[in-house]
Amino acid sequence: MIKNITRPAHLLPRRAGRMTMSVVIALSSACWWAGCGGGINLTSQHRNKSIIVDGESSDWEGIPPTVVKDHIAVSVCNDEEYLYLCLSTGEREIEREMLSGGFSVWFDPGGGSKKIFGFHFPLSVRPGSFSGSGQPGQDLSPEEPPIGERVTKEMEILGPGEQDRSIVPLLSERQVQVALGNSTGRLVYELRVPLPRDASHLYGIGLPPGGTAGIGLVTAEVERGARMQRSRGPEEPPGGEDPPTGDGMVGGRPGGGRRHGGGMGGMQGGRGSHSPLDIWMKVVTH
Repeated sequence: MIKNITRPAHLLPRRAGRMTMSVVIALSSACWWAGCGGGINLTSQHRNKSIIVDGESSDWEGIPPTVVKDHIAVSVCNDEEYLYLCLSTGEREIEREMLSGGFSVWFDPGGGSKKIFGFHFPLSVRPGSFSGSGQPGQDLSPEEPPIGERVTKEMEILGPGEQDRSIVPLLSERQVQVALGNSTGRLVYELRVPLPRDASHLYGIGLPPGGTAGIGLVTAEVERGARMQRSRGPEEPPGGEDPPTGDGMVGGRPGGGRRHGGGMGGMQGGRGSHSPLDIWMKVVTH
């Protein structure tokens, strides 16, 4: 006679618990790049129309945007040579974050979240401010010139080394194009950057068509925090000021030369409820 052997009941929850934990870990790993956690998957559309990088979003009609964070939409497309990115937001606090100290777009040709190569823009904005209560969709004061006319006509190229930073006039760099605008009541950021990185494309991502890149959207406060942590070490000087380094640099930027980051007048005041932007996306090119 064959007897049925029943396992002690106290063993079952432990095994079930182990199985549940394994499933949770697996799902968490998968969700990171599927949008359940902090990562976002995007598929770049094939560019089949002309896109002029001028801070206007009208060229992007027909290219679906993805909401990557509350009030922030991103569209991406590419051809054989260039990748195009359009970010738009109607949330005033986010706009202030981007304009008060600048905004960086980082690229990781390995598809991860390493800051390999990037662009910082705008470097500063001439005095002026958003009017009103800061609610989404509220228009700028009609007396103020458009944002595109108030930003400095320069950008900062970041990388590939940690200390590799150079400021170049926008008009002198034909391959990389970047622009800001706000004609529709939303802040629009446009960027065009070469996919290949070679002798003809010195500021390219280093990605073949069909490749996958990690793209980071980071505001200046996040960048400053990272630089300050590296430069200060374990101790922080009183008042939270950027300490000068041995080469005369303050906060990772040259001291005594042109300083940018004065920001928009009236925008250095109190912080809102939004945290600084630090968004990474995994983008598959066409």
